[in-house]
Amino acid sequence: MKELVTITLVACVYMGVGIGWRLWQRARLKKLWLEGQKALGRGDMRGAAEVFRKCAAMNPAWPAVHRLLGMTLAASGEIAGAEAEVKLAADLQPNDPEGQQTLCLLYAVFMPERDQEALEALARLRGLDENAASVLARDPRLARLRNNPGFAAAAGLAEKSAGV
Repeated sequence: MKELVTITLVACVYMGVGIGWRLWQRARLKKLWLEGQKALGRGDMRGAAEVFRKCAAMNPAWPAVHRLLGMTLAASGEIAGAEAEVKLAADLQPNDPEGQQTLCLLYAVFMPERDQEALEALARLRGLDENAASVLARDPRLARLRNNPGFAAAAGLAEKSAGV
């Protein structure tokens, strides 16, 4: 009986430490996330990217942090790293429209030589969420892309004008 009580106490202590560790990590992650948001608000892209890298290291399966890190890297000129982060976010949740939306914006805004990939991301977005694709298609940041002959098809505008 004494052994059973000892084992139970050890198990409870072990679980308590594990739960405490997770709560501490979550609080630390939230604090870092808010710190990164403040850096963005100040226009400190490099500082924000540094903080979001820490967040991504703490929770590598969190797509939102990879999307934000990617766009922050792009805004600070680190295009290759930006693309890797945004693609990772899209791969982590392939059915989440935000991943394709962010990929489209990354290509359209920061990589104008990659119009075809922007259009492909827009078409994938349309397959996931037609309304989100329609809203993005009207976004002023895609104005240059609207001149591309494939834009109407990717955005679903060709189908709408044909009455489909």
